[in-house]
Amino acid sequence: MNCEITFLRRNGVRLHPKDWPAPVAGDLRMEYTDGRKNNMLRTLREFRLYERWISLEHSRHRLADPVPVDILGDAMLWRGYTTVMTAEGLAEFEQLWLIRPRPTLDGTPLPAFDWTAHVEQLPQAIASTPERSETVAEQWHRENVRVPRR
Repeated sequence: MNCEITFLRRNGVRLHPKDWPAPVAGDLRMEYTDGRKNNMLRTLREFRLYERWISLEHSRHRLADPVPVDILGDAMLWRGYTTVMTAEGLAEFEQLWLIRPRPTLDGTPLPAFDWTAHVEQLPQAIASTPERSETVAEQWHRENVRVPRR
C-alpha cells in the first residue's frame, strides 16, 4: 500500500504533534518473520515500509506486532514495537505510526495532517490549557494554609 507514515514516538517517548517529524513515503507491506531469523528471537508479524533509493527498494522502518488503535479522518493509527541497538544491547521500544494512504508515491505529498481535529483521539496530543494567574499549588496554599499574624 502506498502511504505516508508519521512516527509519533522517539525511542518510546511520545512526541507532541508540533514535534512530529516529516512524514516518510513508501510502500507499506505486512510480512511474517520466523523467530530463528530475526533479532527478537520470536515469530513476528511486521509492517515494513519500503522506500525507493535510486532504482532499489530498501526497508529502514519496521513495526513489529502492529495493532490498530484508531481511524482519524484519512489516517490510521497503529501501535507496535521497534528495535534499536543501544550501548546496553538491543532495545525494544513502543512506537505509534500515523499511516495515511497515497494514490501514488510519485505525486505530490499529502497535505499536512490536521491533528487539532482529533485531539480527543490522539493519546499524545496536548490540548491547550487556559491561562491562569496562579498555579494549582499556589491556589491550594492560599485555601489551606493559615499563617498566624505576628
